[in-house]
Amino acid sequence: MSIHDRKKDHIRLSLLQDVQYRQSNGLDRYIFEHNALPEVNADDVTTEATLFGRTFSYPLFVSSMTGGYDGASSINAQIARFCQQRNLPFGVGSQRALLEAGAVVGAKTGTGAESRAKIGAEIRAEAETRTSSVSEQTRRSYSIVREMAPDAFIASNIGGVQLIHADISTLVDVIVRSIDADAVIVHLNPLQELMQPEGDRSFTGVLLGIEALCEASTVPVIVKETGAGISGRVAKRLLEAGVQAIDVAGAGGTSWAKIENHRHPDAGDQEPFADWGIDTATCLTDMQPLRASHSFELIASGGIGNPFDLLKALCLGANFAASAGTILKMLMSEGEAGLHKMLDLWEKQTRIALTLLGCERVSECAMHHLRLNPSYNPSKQDQYAVKDHSAKQDHPAGQDHPFVQKHPPKKQ
Repeated sequence: MSIHDRKKDHIRLSLLQDVQYRQSNGLDRYIFEHNALPEVNADDVTTEATLFGRTFSYPLFVSSMTGGYDGASSINAQIARFCQQRNLPFGVGSQRALLEAGAVVGAKTGTGAESRAKIGAEIRAEAETRTSSVSEQTRRSYSIVREMAPDAFIASNIGGVQLIHADISTLVDVIVRSIDADAVIVHLNPLQELMQPEGDRSFTGVLLGIEALCEASTVPVIVKETGAGISGRVAKRLLEAGVQAIDVAGAGGTSWAKIENHRHPDAGDQEPFADWGIDTATCLTDMQPLRASHSFELIASGGIGNPFDLLKALCLGANFAASAGTILKMLMSEGEAGLHKMLDLWEKQTRIALTLLGCERVSECAMHHLRLNPSYNPSKQDQYAVKDHSAKQDHPAGQDHPFVQKHPPKKQ
């Protein structure tokens, strides 16, 4: 099956099938601590938030969805226009289709910086010729976002696996130039690839590719998962490679394993992996020890479906939240008008919640605004219940892990 057809499949299945995780994103483990003396004027409360030094109207990154096939242009155009009008950052879907059509990825073999450098000159010399062979339909599905959103913050997107055999300089040039990108997203999706009938099987060299990308890129590099989460241990390796932002993309939202299982002839064999992953809340608390030693932007995604999810994620340390599934479903059901109506509601509810927390701005959200939910009842699928928030010495957070022996549930 071609990349174009596969992308169509992904959108269709995400809209028509039950592809949500059975386990929650973990944010329901927490409740807000009501402040009866907020000492703030509700009219002064703002939802503005900063990412990469740029101020946005609301801390919501419209996460990567699609591109590279018939129909993607319309989706991307509408979302880009919405982001332009509401001053929100936006990430395009994987640009693999654009790159492979131009033979920038997968045309040469070899791993590591030396191998890439050896073949780089030849590839760069032919880059313009090869990328000119990309179909107008494929090119348009990406380029239209900048036409619709000339002033918006837009991020390019490529899979980590595609970095293994690519000439990094050419790759960066193509994906950034095609949409005049303000950042580059690298998505990590080993679970999805292994569930996919035509997926990649080798992930050796991805970290080296990310390091090379960070060195070559003139815009910030964001690394995100695609729904199975990023642990503190993995985040540390990414930050040491030069990554400037991490989107944890934890379990609890869309399950790409479920999507791929709908496409796989042996889906039954893969069913146990439908809920594989680290939930969003656990990913966020895993990141906290890294704040002392590394400077980076932390984005929370994975089942962010309402303002309370978003604010809880910020309280757990995120600078920003991100969502794809919620945005896509609203767009498909109610169009652009529905997106504006949704954001209006989120902004209103966020201002009320901030006031009740005693905050004037989202950057003031912190751990002390949360309590453990005494009514939380973890399901059998939830591997990361509060009681299991590892207090073990081999955990990257150790005894400093948030809520470990510090905020025990109150006796009822």
